[in-house]
Formats: sequence, C-alpha cells, structure tokens
Amino acid sequence: SYSYSFKETTAPDGYRIGKSASGTFKIEAADAGTLKDLTGKGPKDPVIRGGVKICKQDDHYHDDRPQGDASLAGAEYAVINMSKGSVFVDGKEYGNGDVVMVLTTDKKGFAQADGDTLPYGSYKVTEQKAPAGYLLNKEWSRSFTIREDGEIVDLTSEPCEDKVIRGGVAVEKHDKELDLSEALGGASLKGIEFTIRNASEERVHVM
Repeated sequence: SYSYSFKETTAPDGYRIGKSASGTFKIEAADAGTLKDLTGKGPKDPVIRGGVKICKQDDHYHDDRPQGDASLAGAEYAVINMSKGSVFVDGKEYGNGDVVMVLTTDKKGFAQADGDTLPYGSYKVTEQKAPAGYLLNKEWSRSFTIREDGEIVDLTSEPCEDKVIRGGVAVEKHDKELDLSEALGGASLKGIEFTIRNASEERVHVM
C-alpha cells in the first residue's frame, strides 16, 4: 500500500481555506484500477464573512447630535440579501430579497454588524423605522458587497439623514377679569409679543 497527502492551495471564490485543507489517504492493492473515492473526506472550506457599519444623522446639522428632544437611537435598518443565491446568517437561510438582519442605532446614531456576520455576497441596507422625533427616510438606501474575510464595510461617510418632526404653536391672550379674549373698556390685546425658548436638552433649528 502507498500513502499520499493532499493540501488545498487555493479556495474557490467566496471561501477561505479551512482547517481540513490537508490530509492523507492510502492506496491499497485492492484499489488497483479503481478510482479512490474521497467524497466527504476532502477540504470543507468556511465561507468568507464580513460586516457593515452605518450611521444616522439629523438632516440639518449633519452630525451625531439630534435636535430638541428627538433621538438618534433606535433607528432600525434592514440588511437585505441581493445575492443571486441564498445566504446563511445565524444558521438560517435567506433567499434573494429577504431581510437577513435588522441593525439598531445607538445614541450617537451608529449601528454595526460584526465582521463574522454576513456571508460573501451582495446586500442592500434601508431604513425601516425612524428614531423618536424623526421622519422615516424612504429615499435612502446603500448597496455593498462582502468580498474579504473579516471586512467591515464602512458606510458612515454616506449617512442616512432624517428630517426632524416639526409642528407649531398657537397662543391666545385673555383679559384676567373677563376671562375672554377681549379687553376691558378701551384697552387692546393687539401687539402683544410672546417669546418661545428652547427647553430641550439639545439644540433646535427653527425654519
């Protein structure tokens, strides 16, 4: 009998050389003239995996601080499989067009999938839920690919910017004695000015 060894030198696209990339096998006399079947004993390569990093910003200030009492935390982003085939994330299979995971932003507006999360493939990320105080940005989406093992694709230079929810206020001046919106005698309630101050923790931009 003769002993032979094998070693994988190049992994196919989308995979990296795994721990089972080398091994040995024997050819016995009884194997003469036959094909040695190593099916199931050859290399089992793990798929290349990576991640993605995104951020949310206020559409006026373009930074990591919200307006007023709004928040950059809690925005939800869907990561969608745009690959031709299925991908496995956390042990579950997802086909083309399926949401493979949802990323939620922290108080600074950042969210990240770690570098061992998304398999080699093509993806798209969209906002599916706006944080408190902001309107959903239905126009924003970004596409990216995972091609290097451990790679975290950084999309923070192209942030999703949401518009803050806005409203108005109406005030009415009353005469204290009449308790009506009219003055006694020849007095007038016209021309009275009211000052509105920002009592929120963060700055606001008034249009």
